[in-house]
Formats: sequence, C-alpha cells, structure tokens
Amino acid sequence: MIIKQIACCHLEGVNFSPSKVIMKTKLSLQNIKERNQPLNLGPNKGTPSPTGSASISFEESSDDNNNSLYLLVETLKKHLTTIRNCGAEEIYIYLGVWYKDQCNLAFDPEILREIGELRIPLWVSCYQDYCSEENQD
Repeated sequence: MIIKQIACCHLEGVNFSPSKVIMKTKLSLQNIKERNQPLNLGPNKGTPSPTGSASISFEESSDDNNNSLYLLVETLKKHLTTIRNCGAEEIYIYLGVWYKDQCNLAFDPEILREIGELRIPLWVSCYQDYCSEENQD
C-alpha cells in the first residue's frame, strides 16, 4: 500500500539562476542554490557552488492517486522553456514512493507519453515506511 508520494523536478546548470525562474514564472522553488553561493554541506562546505540548482516538488498522501506527478508534469509543460532559458541543463523528474507491506506502481500511459515529450528522465525510488510499522506496536 502506498502511503505517500513526492514528485520532484531537479533543476541545475552552470548558468542556471533559480531567482530568474521565480521572477519569470512565479513558481515556488525549493532547495535553492544560486551559482557562486557558498556551499553549506559536504566536503566542499564554504566554497562557491559551481552551479545553480533548485527543485519543484509536490507531495501527496495515499488517497491522492498520483496527483503529485500530474501536477508536476503540467507545471513543467507550462514553464520548461523558460526554465531552460534561465540556464537549467540537468533536469530530471524524481518520484519518491513510501509504502507499507508491498509497493505496486502503475502509470497511466498518457502521463508517460507527456513525460517522454518533455524529454526528461524519470527516476523512481521506493522506500518501506518503517516508522508507521513502529508506531503500530
């Protein structure tokens, strides 16, 4: 049983400016990092970021029926040209799925066709929700 899903689009590029995307599209971006902004994690902490990056994400609970992926694809269909014009070169859709007991995924052929037309890779990761199991004891 699917417990929750997060559909996210990662955006990155040497000349990518998340602030330009926000200004031109009014999109709400997450995990924003402008090029040359000091990194605050990892082995390169404190050094300027060589790229700009951000993400667009939608989260849903089990009864939303893949709505987060549809919302993300519709958003990308509307704004992808502008996002690319703002310097995004590495773009992919990531679908995180949390499940209990068993994870069965099915995708509507139409949404797969639309993702294919966007020419963006789709990554899917599934995670067993151990927290829910622990809370039931």
